[in-house]
Amino acid sequence: MKEGQNMNTALFPVQSSLLDPKVLLTALNDRYDIKIKTCRLWSNSVNDVYTLCTEIGTLYLRISQAKRYSRIDFEEELHIIITLHKNGVSACTPIAARNNEYIWEINAPEGTRYAVLFNEAKYTFSGERQIQLYNLGVMLATLHTVADEQQFKVSREPLLFYQLAAHPLEMLKEPLINRQEDYVFLQTSSETLWKFIKERLKEETPYYGYCHGDMHSGNVIFDGERPQIFDFDCMGYGYRAYDICIFIWNEIFGKEGYIAPDEWVKYIEGYSSIRKLSEHELSCIPAFAALRQLWLMGLHLDATSTNNNWSDFNNDYFNFQISKFKMWFDRVLF
Repeated sequence: MKEGQNMNTALFPVQSSLLDPKVLLTALNDRYDIKIKTCRLWSNSVNDVYTLCTEIGTLYLRISQAKRYSRIDFEEELHIIITLHKNGVSACTPIAARNNEYIWEINAPEGTRYAVLFNEAKYTFSGERQIQLYNLGVMLATLHTVADEQQFKVSREPLLFYQLAAHPLEMLKEPLINRQEDYVFLQTSSETLWKFIKERLKEETPYYGYCHGDMHSGNVIFDGERPQIFDFDCMGYGYRAYDICIFIWNEIFGKEGYIAPDEWVKYIEGYSSIRKLSEHELSCIPAFAALRQLWLMGLHLDATSTNNNWSDFNNDYFNFQISKFKMWFDRVLF
């Protein structure tokens, strides 16, 4: 609302809108050379995702939240996805509209939101889990190799101390106001972890470079034994050991049976078949996994500015999240 406007008559400011699927359906059919039959909301989180039934199969429309990223961020992301796909990394690719544009700017009540239409990742069952994960390791190493060759430009914040620890800690100040012992522990231990990492890894290729930033089982679909990746929303420049750790961090998020399970071994074997990991990189995996847990809390709290609510952040939430952080912290061989 502008200064001087009456709250009863002015348009009240919106934090996060939910776009009408029926209106989107009409607009999509006007925009694309594809007959789209239905449009339904599939999920809403960092992005709103709609599933589309079309004449060529299922497609997905991703609509960003306002103010999270700018247009250049999405232009860079789509360029990277298309380039990786052309160079042997199977990624879900965007679909251009009639005007040959990939990005659709939507003037929502809370500000400009960016929509992109994506092809579907095809799933075909395979019982060969270890082969799948070996191939996923190969794909991630190939992604890193191609990225080093292409020297991708990324305007998003690097996946370094600010993104992984400093910003989440700033977000945690208020909700942990009555848990100062926990807050101080997270603050001091994150600094200790980063010192541990910096003593072992240099910010130079191949240890550092472009990362997908969210390579876990929720962002991979297997066509038989062939992995297909999507969701580049968390991409950025960072340490490759961080990109690698995300898989195991996610796999044991709800369980603690980790030392060196067969699946993790196969994943590392696959990666190492393209680029051999150093002992220092492997030693930093638990440190990065702990920081990933801290980053996740920050992500959840950031989402309160769009579509999360404060009722989620209770003692049970923080007990669980901090216990996972401690679990990984205790695995670091200082």
